[in-house]
Amino acid sequence: MSIPCFVILQILVTCEGLVAYAYFSQKGCDPIASQQISNPNQIIPYLVTDLLTGVPGITGLYLSALCSASLSTISSLLSSISAVTSEDFIRPRFKKASEKTLTQLSKLIVVFAGVVCIGIAIMISKVQGPMGQIADSILGAVSGPMAAVFLLSIFVRCTTRKGLYSSVVVGACFGIWLSLGYNFSPGRLQSPILPLGPTEKCILYHNTSLPLNNCTLCERMRTCL
Repeated sequence: MSIPCFVILQILVTCEGLVAYAYFSQKGCDPIASQQISNPNQIIPYLVTDLLTGVPGITGLYLSALCSASLSTISSLLSSISAVTSEDFIRPRFKKASEKTLTQLSKLIVVFAGVVCIGIAIMISKVQGPMGQIADSILGAVSGPMAAVFLLSIFVRCTTRKGLYSSVVVGACFGIWLSLGYNFSPGRLQSPILPLGPTEKCILYHNTSLPLNNCTLCERMRTCL
């Protein structure tokens, strides 16, 4: 059921990119070539800001909807991580722990996971590749070991719990290492991109500051301080 939704999403994203490229090419001011933005992932917010500037409230509505959708998804994920960690890892090992203690530990797990997410977001902001490609590489690094756990449990009867845990840890570390090398290595292979659009119609603002000389005339106009 998710495959048709994924295909529709990819078609919409592709059309969105084509519209942005055609708009800035016809306008004669490519924001990447003119260095108005530093990362290609900033092109859609910049397009909305540039295209809907004359309509009051639409730009703020778009940015607020984008932020609210991101925050709602992230908050749900953080709550899920906290619940799974406390119920599957902490409660079985500390059976005498009270509900108050487990609640406090769950809150600490949420804070720790939030700090990790902020660090990952800062790190990803430095990557120049497409956002979809970055997300696919991260999901591939994690989903591969999880799929291996299910396959190993189904086809190998002599599998033990320690073997499953060790395979997940080793597979995740190897996948994360490949993902980091793919996204951050200076010698990585990059897919060719479309040529940048024209910039002859760009309106760039330059701010030049000149020092002012302040001269005070005395009564006899003999000295100038």
